[in-house]
Amino acid sequence: MKKISKLAIFSFVFSAFIFLIPFIDSYVPYPFPRQTLYSLLDYGGNFAALILGIIALIHVKKAGLRGKWLAILSVILGAIASLYV
Repeated sequence: MKKISKLAIFSFVFSAFIFLIPFIDSYVPYPFPRQTLYSLLDYGGNFAALILGIIALIHVKKAGLRGKWLAILSVILGAIASLYV
C-alpha cells in the first residue's frame, strides 16, 4: 500500500486555512484590528498555497505516492483564493 504524501496533506491544510481566512477574520478579538490577520496571511498566502499545491502535485507524481486529489484540491483552493483578492 502506498503512503500518502505529507506534502500534499500540508498543502491542503494550508490552502484550506488560507481560503477560510475571510471567515475567520470576522471572529478576531477586539484589541486587534480586523484586517490584521487578513492582510498578513492572505495576500502572500494565496500564492504560496497555489505554488505549494503545484509542488505537492509534482512530488506525488514523481514519488508515486497517494494524495493526488489533496494536491489538486489545494491548487484549486489556492487559485480561488488568489482570484478572490
